[in-house]
Amino acid sequence: MPKQSWALFLDLDGTLIDLAETPAEAVQPEGLVEDLSIAARKLDGALAIVTGRPIAALDQLLRPLMLPAAGQHGAELRLSPREAAFRLPTAPIGATLRAAAHQAAGAFPGVAVEDKGQTLAIHFRAAPTAEEPLRRQLMGILAQSGNGLALGQGKMVMEIRDPRYGKGSAVEAFMGEPAFAGRLPIFIGDDETDRDGFVAAERLGGLALRVGGEQAAFAGPADVRGWLADLPNRLGREIWP
Repeated sequence: MPKQSWALFLDLDGTLIDLAETPAEAVQPEGLVEDLSIAARKLDGALAIVTGRPIAALDQLLRPLMLPAAGQHGAELRLSPREAAFRLPTAPIGATLRAAAHQAAGAFPGVAVEDKGQTLAIHFRAAPTAEEPLRRQLMGILAQSGNGLALGQGKMVMEIRDPRYGKGSAVEAFMGEPAFAGRLPIFIGDDETDRDGFVAAERLGGLALRVGGEQAAFAGPADVRGWLADLPNRLGREIWP
């Protein structure tokens, strides 16, 4: 299939942008917005950002660019930049569960809770030794809640979310849209939370390209950005990546 017929799915943190101590400290790399805009045009709109961030936070980080996007690990979707984002019907994170998660995190100095609305992220980058005891507490809280929520794992973060949705379900939703349908899905990501996006892309006949670690296609976000900047040239070649 010609490279112009790819559908490109990109994780954000750790893939397009460098990881920061906290999500709020992340910065827009120079040239990224322009390169994303050009790549999206070259792919006739078949480029989407698939992230754990809320779509509103994604738009703020990539302003003024708006792309097709999945936020909160597939719980939010914007299938076209011309359409409004919408939330899928996820299992609610009630006030009691929120309070219990905050209380558990508060017992470990340096642990921060990020409330995204449909998901609840507990960041322990500043307190790495808290991971295992905190995980046990959060698992106990979820077991008691009985509402079907699960605890996801990422880089120095655990996330309470509805397991019915993920980056894989987001890829499948996009591949049913006119701009993406019939194309070869390429998913680029760096984290455990990208795994179901990888699986979906490969199941649909596409490719999963990892960032960082052994046998990775890209050493880090700078390599991904360099590849993206050169994508208009690469689309006419037969050499991958």
